[in-house]
Amino acid sequence: MIHKMTRSLLAAVLAAAWLGCIAIPAGAAVIATEYFNGYGATDLTMEAIPDGGGFGWTSEWGAANIGTDDNEYRAGANLTISKPGYDNSENLSGTTHGAVGFDANNAGPSTSARTLNTTATTVWFSALVSRGNATSHALLWIDTTHGGDGNDFIGLLSGEYEMRYNNVTTTNNVLVTANTTYLVLGKAEIDVSGNNDRLSFWFDPDLTGGEAGLGSPTASAEDADTFGTSIDGIGVMMTNEGLLDAIRVGTTYADVIPEPSSVCLLAAGLLGLIGLRRRK
Repeated sequence: MIHKMTRSLLAAVLAAAWLGCIAIPAGAAVIATEYFNGYGATDLTMEAIPDGGGFGWTSEWGAANIGTDDNEYRAGANLTISKPGYDNSENLSGTTHGAVGFDANNAGPSTSARTLNTTATTVWFSALVSRGNATSHALLWIDTTHGGDGNDFIGLLSGEYEMRYNNVTTTNNVLVTANTTYLVLGKAEIDVSGNNDRLSFWFDPDLTGGEAGLGSPTASAEDADTFGTSIDGIGVMMTNEGLLDAIRVGTTYADVIPEPSSVCLLAAGLLGLIGLRRRK
């Protein structure tokens, strides 16, 4: 009887811990997220996305200063990635959940942006991207409102992974695999050397070692006062069958890489063992 009561009490505690893991985000300083969840099948353009979509933003999606706003919400086209250390559970699938794509009737690239409110001098961001053909863009633009143009980005440009900082582009000059989802991870740092800012970019990094195991960035640049005093916006730029999903912005690596904590994993494992013992 004592053992049964102990197991029941332990199971209750572990269940409470597991529910806490589900309810509380892993990061304590998440600035904003956008999974394009729950918009339905009728929201065809970025302007049609309703107020309140995503979390933490200070504006709806709207046209930026370059191109016309032909980015589209693609219902049922959400991106997920199978990568150790990355949790897709917040990025829902189904006909009422999707990603952002591009209006194929437009001949050129299109940019939409959304504003943030943060005074953090280090901002991390991540997104999932995919290309459909050799001319696909799927770019995450950083600090789109400072200076009025938003010249800094990470992602896929013409099917290759690239980073632009202060109008200088770093590319690998090799097409990534079509219709395959990749993780892009970036970090913007303000005033790292005098007034100089820094942008670092990891393309599809190995996450098994956490932040410490990332290794050197795929690309990094540091010069000029590119970001001003804060990161005040995030944008997307798409062309020709490019897709982007699961945007996360935060002040730490853990905020933008949705990874179940070790406590959550332990709780889940122990609950499974208790259930197995009961069945036996």
